[in-house]
Amino acid sequence: MSVLSSGEIRRGLLRRFGAVGVSVCLCALLGLGGCSFGEEAPAPAISDAAAPTADDAAGMEYSKDKEAAISTDPAFELLSDPRLQGSLCVIEYLGNSVAFIADDQVIGRIPVGVNPACVVSSEDGNQVYIANSGNGEVVRLTLGESPAIDKARIGTQPMALALDEDQGLLYVADYHLNSIRIVDTQLMSLVGTVALNPSGYESREVAPPCCSDPLDGTVMTGRKPLSLALSPDGAMLYSANIGTYDVSRVDLDAREELDPFDGVIGSWGIALSPDGARIALAGVGSELVESSELLIMDASDGTVVSRIPVGAQVSAVAWSADGSTVAATSRADGVLALIDGETLELRGTVALEAGLAAVVLSDGGSEAYAVNSSSGAVFVVDTESLAVVDSIEGLVDPRFAAIVGSGE
Repeated sequence: MSVLSSGEIRRGLLRRFGAVGVSVCLCALLGLGGCSFGEEAPAPAISDAAAPTADDAAGMEYSKDKEAAISTDPAFELLSDPRLQGSLCVIEYLGNSVAFIADDQVIGRIPVGVNPACVVSSEDGNQVYIANSGNGEVVRLTLGESPAIDKARIGTQPMALALDEDQGLLYVADYHLNSIRIVDTQLMSLVGTVALNPSGYESREVAPPCCSDPLDGTVMTGRKPLSLALSPDGAMLYSANIGTYDVSRVDLDAREELDPFDGVIGSWGIALSPDGARIALAGVGSELVESSELLIMDASDGTVVSRIPVGAQVSAVAWSADGSTVAATSRADGVLALIDGETLELRGTVALEAGLAAVVLSDGGSEAYAVNSSSGAVFVVDTESLAVVDSIEGLVDPRFAAIVGSGE
């Protein structure tokens, strides 16, 4: 897998990346349905022995028109750009678009729908999936020589995504429906739903008095899943739920929720270690309850194994694909914390700026990309020297990011 490191971005070189990250998505209500905007099937072949029929001619003209549209549409031109492989794909929530960063700059944007909130990429970088939190859609971007944009409405408030390429399935957390929606990635169609239990850990059904719904300020009811993490073997899906401040465990073979783990108030992010043994949980707290620590749990039983100080409002967490590095962000203090992925010891912190919403790590954990939704900037940090080596500005309310070709 190839990706742009901070230094290599400036030189236009590619390097392998893997990224695990988390985001919160704010959504609007819409029903089910679907539509596709990919390339149409080619016109039927015409033999030399027969003159084209009227239907043949119409099909040929349509095919030519479609090909011409693809060649001139800026979105399709961008999807065909080889620089997208290994680029950083950034969600622009208020911009209703995704922006691609390569060569130290935003090289292009693609409109994807209302309030996109989450993005994951296939390992080969040929597909990128986006959850549109404002209209219930999942969008698939196909990159390369045959670019396409396909959309399907699969729920009401899609908040987070987890991709299982081996099974060809995309798991979608639906905030309003308190469920996990299952999408066939080839058909781009809803093929199943796992309803989360009505009550959470210790029979919780509502948030504590301190905590209001981030969508409308009312008292939260229901589980309210906000972020997802898939076990390496694809058998277990973990969901961080803000409503009942716990962690759901979904047995994907049985398609049912097991007993949940306790969590943190204001659960915004979840990540798994590459071996699936540990869970990292980020929480922003609430109006009355401060949260300044990253919680590390044993994935087998939910036991807390470490609490790592990060800063006020722990908004995001990422675990590098090689397991060497954990990164977490403090939204209120504007701090990026770097943690040893094996010992769980804090290596150090980097002061950036308040408003950090997401973080992505390189495969070897040598670089971190911290996304600031308030300032519209992405900071590139060397995790060894703790130095900010680059920043890309001018993004429109960026809330999440993924490396194209990371498989995350």
